[in-house]
Amino acid sequence: MQNKENKTTESSDKTKHEIAVKKTFLKGLTMADKENFSKERVMLSDGNITVYDIEGNKIKGMKLMQAMKSGNYIPEYYVDKNNDIKVAVLRTATDAEKKKMNITQDMSNEYKNKEKELRDMAKEEENKIKETKDMLNQ
Repeated sequence: MQNKENKTTESSDKTKHEIAVKKTFLKGLTMADKENFSKERVMLSDGNITVYDIEGNKIKGMKLMQAMKSGNYIPEYYVDKNNDIKVAVLRTATDAEKKKMNITQDMSNEYKNKEKELRDMAKEEENKIKETKDMLNQ
């Protein structure tokens, strides 16, 4: 029984150590206040912010794009002493966050559809005005 407890403790200590080692990329940084960045659009793909998964592995390029488009992850931002974002850590989104993202996406799609509808209507009106002018000039 004692051996089983030792293995559990040893395994737990190893996991804690692995997590601590992998989190060294956050040294000197603090988690950003969500209020400061919630209204800003932070670009993760421009290379100015290093992105990691929750286990400390760097994510970039197509893998980053796929993770963000999936709607399964939320970036947590970490800032330096000047309050500049230096690191983003992608964590798994909660069900509530996923639902919120879906609603936001639906609203965005609806807006785009309405915007296109208005552009089409304006184009149609322009064509009617042109037709009328052409008829009057004949």
